[in-house]
Amino acid sequence: MPPPQQQQQESKDTDAEDEFMLFEVKETFDRTSVNHVSDEASKGTGTKAQDAWKKRGNDAYKNKDWNQAVACYSRALDVPVTEEELLTEGPRRAVLHSNRAAAYLARSRASGNFEFEDDEFGHLAGCEMASAEGGERAKMNCKAAAMDCDQALDLQSGMVKARYRKAQALEGLGRRDQALEAAKSALNAAPAAMEREISALVKRLEAAALAAGKKEEEQEAASVVAPAGKGKASLADEDIGPGAGGLLGSIMGGEDRWAGLGDASVGTGGASTEHKAPLIEVISSEDS
Repeated sequence: MPPPQQQQQESKDTDAEDEFMLFEVKETFDRTSVNHVSDEASKGTGTKAQDAWKKRGNDAYKNKDWNQAVACYSRALDVPVTEEELLTEGPRRAVLHSNRAAAYLARSRASGNFEFEDDEFGHLAGCEMASAEGGERAKMNCKAAAMDCDQALDLQSGMVKARYRKAQALEGLGRRDQALEAAKSALNAAPAAMEREISALVKRLEAAALAAGKKEEEQEAASVVAPAGKGKASLADEDIGPGAGGLLGSIMGGEDRWAGLGDASVGTGGASTEHKAPLIEVISSEDS
């Protein structure tokens, strides 16, 4: 049996460890996206407040005010809910994440007179959206949309709209292979009402993949073309040019046979071996 001093030290260590674990659990709980509050403190919280923000977000989206739509959906996601509402919170939050993804995607394509604003809420809060370049701004919104789709799918893995919007976001980021995979996943589970638009996305991505594959093949073929100076003219030099000996040389009439051919073979007068431009032009393997 350990001495009393060792027992006291072990007891202190255990208490400190328990306190640390409780602190970690509390910290983790405080950072969760679903914030539980007591019924007494639930005024202005819960599903009613959440639904109100969601409606405002839907209205803003219909009016093409995507800055406001992102803000409202974000506010809806930030609403604390009561303990009894936690069990049904997952599906509601999945819809909110998917809706905000749609707003991010719409804003990534915005052009013309649309006025971009820096977000106060959501994935891009604190990012300098208004001053960003167009391409950079589009990628920022596509990344945020992809993140929201992942969060929605974590809560509801079978959500077709989230799969479809994820495919669109990945396409916007230039990740065609992953976009095609997500689009096919959406199409496999799509209701009849969504099949047409998702199928169009799948075909577009397949066509892009086919074009990219063909371009790679052309570049590979170009890389194995004979280098300059190794065309037909140089082959003639090696095989039957001036000074070719043996039976073939005597049949062709020796060096005098080549004197009148000029540029057609290996140079004028038969004595020179200076070439014109190569008969086979090397195709650059770099992108045009």
